[in-house]
Amino acid sequence: MHCDISWAIASFIFYLMLMVVSSFLVLYVNDRSSTDGIISKFAILPILVLMVSFTVYVMLDFYFVCFLK
Repeated sequence: MHCDISWAIASFIFYLMLMVVSSFLVLYVNDRSSTDGIISKFAILPILVLMVSFTVYVMLDFYFVCFLK
């Protein structure tokens, strides 16, 4: 079965860059407001949510590209 690999890789790279940029943004905001101890505990949560959604996105992307053609 032929998969459109180039389109999947392009969306993969785009989503990866989005995840890296948002992680750095979260860490930057956390660093700026480091006086509050609560923020540093919850700063990892958006990154975890991003990683989970990233994994689900890749699986769905692979499924739609490869099997629903």
